[in-house]
Amino acid sequence: MNQVEESSMKRTDPTDRISELPDTVLSHILSSIPTKSVVRTSILAKRWRYIWKSVPVMDFDENLFPRQTGNAEHENTSFVGFVDRVMESHDDTDIRKLRLAFFDADIARVNKWIQIAIDRNVRELLIETPKNYVEFTESLFSCDSLVYLKFDRSYANLKLPESFCFSSLRTLCLSAVYFPENALLVQLLSGCPVLQDLDMNGCRWSMLEREVEISSPTVTTLSLDGSCPVVRSNGDCKMKDRTIKICIPNVKSFKYIDHIAKDYNMESHLSLVNAFIDVRIGEPYWSEAYENCGYSVVNLLKGLSNARYLSLSDSTLELLCDASDLEEVLPKFPNLEKLVIISGRHELHFIAIAFLLQSSPVLKTLEIQIESSPKYKHIYDQEEGYGLAEGEGFENLYLHCLKEVKICGFGDSENELNFVKLLLRVANKTKINIIKDRGDIEINVCT
Repeated sequence: MNQVEESSMKRTDPTDRISELPDTVLSHILSSIPTKSVVRTSILAKRWRYIWKSVPVMDFDENLFPRQTGNAEHENTSFVGFVDRVMESHDDTDIRKLRLAFFDADIARVNKWIQIAIDRNVRELLIETPKNYVEFTESLFSCDSLVYLKFDRSYANLKLPESFCFSSLRTLCLSAVYFPENALLVQLLSGCPVLQDLDMNGCRWSMLEREVEISSPTVTTLSLDGSCPVVRSNGDCKMKDRTIKICIPNVKSFKYIDHIAKDYNMESHLSLVNAFIDVRIGEPYWSEAYENCGYSVVNLLKGLSNARYLSLSDSTLELLCDASDLEEVLPKFPNLEKLVIISGRHELHFIAIAFLLQSSPVLKTLEIQIESSPKYKHIYDQEEGYGLAEGEGFENLYLHCLKEVKICGFGDSENELNFVKLLLRVANKTKINIIKDRGDIEINVCT
């Protein structure tokens, strides 16, 4: 037999190489797909018959189980029966991760599934359900093995036992959870003594709560995404009546995306490294209630003054422009090394950026993404007391540490050109990279 024939036989060799892999490797592979699909692998071959029973990750999603005709308002028996069989048939190995996404399953049965996972030292638990007033088994709130917990409740109330402790919990994700009073959140966080990552997405508070407090001595990563406003039936957000108090002394990374609050109370800490801010106002886009909201943004930035890397959205920059004495009230950023901003083309935008540069004595990198029209036109009714073209008001601006500037979306407007001229006057040994609006022309300038 020649080499060509041998090569051809090797290519058509029907040997099942995957089935020859060790059980631990197969279990790891199966951990990345929904449990319904995992169980189906048992029919592939005799080698696969019982592998699914030792897979450490369980992902049960009721969306994958079609309801029986005429059974829309009752428990999905095919889903419930499947979860029962799989959970009860699992071998003695630990369950590393359990995800339960369900609609109408009886809560007693759900608690049974959770208890099985707790008994198998579950480390990650994700619960997604639109059910209201779900009361989970108390053993969940004293689970020593749990390090990651996510509640996705579609604005349902979260019920807590009077006393509990997540002794090992490192990451807590709260998505669409409703807090009838802020004390419930305070209680929840106080029961997480080693929590490091807190992610709140789309949570809601009662309209009666005038102050939202988020407090933890151990959290290092905090993300608040649409989690503080009260939304009225007409779509207007009531953030203008609320103060946000943040007490996270060891925070290293902070992300805030939400409607503007009446005020912010956040202490600045040396631990802070990264901060991303995107604040805006709700519908209607402007009213007297939002006058002077620029000072609320200033107060938020005061709590971030020790950041090394700061990113600001276009709406955040616009709201800053509403502070008529921005140069005087803007905090200093003594440690800021990199500033990333989305900006419009109005002169006030570039003046605000210049003030930020003036407040950042050790800034090394500036990145600006220029976009089109402003969102809040009311802001631009005020008189401008600074001139970019002549550098008026920026005589003391010197950027000794600035090494690199990148401006994307440059459109050749007068305000953009004047801002670049200002940079050329005040920067020293700085590389300025300008990418035109269409992205087809790149200009490099060195001061």
